[in-house]
Amino acid sequence: MAAIKDIILTEKSVRLAQAGQFTFCVEPHASIEKIAKEIETLYGVHVTAVRTANLPAKVRGRGKYLGKRSAFKKAMVSLKKGEKIQAFVIETEEKKEKEAPKQKSVEAKKAEVGKGREVKEKQFLRKAI
Repeated sequence: MAAIKDIILTEKSVRLAQAGQFTFCVEPHASIEKIAKEIETLYGVHVTAVRTANLPAKVRGRGKYLGKRSAFKKAMVSLKKGEKIQAFVIETEEKKEKEAPKQKSVEAKKAEVGKGREVKEKQFLRKAI
């Protein structure tokens, strides 16, 4: 049975990934050695350290209904310097290419608003006649 269930992608885990620590959700029975071996075989990297944490279940509610978020075990894996796992790498170059359209200057926005007012005034005058 595989020890690793999934990767954990949160703001904190992405920040840690840039520093060389990668976070995974693992089976509760998985040992540190088993996790390290599986990471090395799956991703072809060299693991230097593994830390684990058993996170408790949490009660969550929506209105009058209560539910429970399951407990899980998480592993923080440190890799040899310079190695990365591609699942955690965020392509910043693609984001730069797909930049949002440039913001209009304040003057351009005011000019557009002024044009809108002129059109509304003309429409109002036409209705009044």
